[in-house]
Amino acid sequence: MKQHDRQVVLIVGAPRSGTSLLYKLLCTHPDVNYLSNWNRRFPRIPQLARLRQVPVRRVARRDQVWFPGANAYVAGERPWRDRLFPMPVEADAFYAACGLYEAAGDEARRATVGELVSRRLGAAMRSGGGTHLVLKCVANNAHLDALTAAFPEARIVDITRDGRDVASSLATVDWWQDVDLWWWRGTPREWAAAGNDPMEACARHWVAEVERLQHTLRAIARPHFVHSLRYEDLVRDPATALHSVSTHIGLRSEPAWLAQAAALPTGRKRGDAPVVPPIVDEVQADLLTALGYQPHEFSS
Repeated sequence: MKQHDRQVVLIVGAPRSGTSLLYKLLCTHPDVNYLSNWNRRFPRIPQLARLRQVPVRRVARRDQVWFPGANAYVAGERPWRDRLFPMPVEADAFYAACGLYEAAGDEARRATVGELVSRRLGAAMRSGGGTHLVLKCVANNAHLDALTAAFPEARIVDITRDGRDVASSLATVDWWQDVDLWWWRGTPREWAAAGNDPMEACARHWVAEVERLQHTLRAIARPHFVHSLRYEDLVRDPATALHSVSTHIGLRSEPAWLAQAAALPTGRKRGDAPVVPPIVDEVQADLLTALGYQPHEFSS
């Protein structure tokens, strides 16, 4: 497999665990390249990654668009000017255009898809510049083996968040009802229609995603390429957490960037622990204990 002269970084973590926040904070670094909303719209034109130069030159506008309402999570209708401004997004459309999802479980086809992913991302790297290309997508969790096969030197950043906070957050986002509960073979909507407790699905999804990631990461041939991070630590002390991540992935030390990123209003503050029904604690108890979480250590 052809190697690239820029570092690929894969962000993994259960949905609503802070992957978007970490992704965007890393993408504010002047040396970090990413797939933007333009790459999502035209996934077969990786050269559009060069549009990342626009936010580099318009920092105030970038912070306004990337962190609307002091939050890294962007949802709902937005003004057309904001929708046109380059912003880091999930890599799902790019992966789909490369055939990654269809190749799941097919070793022969996966190798071909891996070559295509590698070639197109190589074009994105060359067009966008920078020293690092950061990829964030929920699908990274399920297809990490294929992605690391395509990029053997990729660095992985695994972010974990208290499962009770994740469950509470999942229950409030508009896309949750139609998510594929791969561990159950249905959606949250179908889960509830079958007479099951909706919050139990939220709780179990976190457990399933984290355990799958743990299993996959243990099988990584180069475990020293994996860096683990807690969402709570990222929010509590962004500068220290980002310095740790940037050191792991080999990103150029940039004190001004650390200070600026740490000052960004992300809308994530310490507060009262969310009230979750007993089923959430029951489902997550063992894994929470294994991860070292105390009762309601942190809440959103």
